[in-house]
Amino acid sequence: MNWDLQGVEDTLKMQDQILADKNEVIRDSSFSKDLRDLVASRNVLLTRITMMTEIRDEMLKCNDIVDMNDYIGQKALVYTLIQKLKDIPKS
Repeated sequence: MNWDLQGVEDTLKMQDQILADKNEVIRDSSFSKDLRDLVASRNVLLTRITMMTEIRDEMLKCNDIVDMNDYIGQKALVYTLIQKLKDIPKS
């Protein structure tokens, strides 16, 4: 993945579509189907979407920062958030 604003936006769109697909499968499943794995996968995806949204929001804040020390601190925060996201398993 390209860790710039466009890459994050593209990933969020893709993850939103995957979430919609998972939701549709859950809704269309019969009551006798074991959905535990799918629900667990959906929960991981929701966590990833939440974290990606936070990363996007923190990236956007960089656009308004003039002071270089503040900019460096903000970029460090984004880097830390990306590293935390990488520790979460993919759905």
